[in-house]
Amino acid sequence: MYDLVNVFAKEELVHLAQTQDGGFDLQVFADMIGTIGRFTDDDLGLPHPAADRLRHFFHTWRQEITGG
Repeated sequence: MYDLVNVFAKEELVHLAQTQDGGFDLQVFADMIGTIGRFTDDDLGLPHPAADRLRHFFHTWRQEITGG
């Protein structure tokens, strides 16, 4: 998803997910992306700066979804 936002807006990605999965729940998605902080850089397979950018991206998106 991180790379897809270079092509699609976040809202479009959510809409596509809802279209493909009738059970897609935005709050559950927000909860799931909120867990990224538990993964190490090695778990993510990324060097430190890239892993931090990924964590920041998903943290910010979660805040946008949850309003805080």
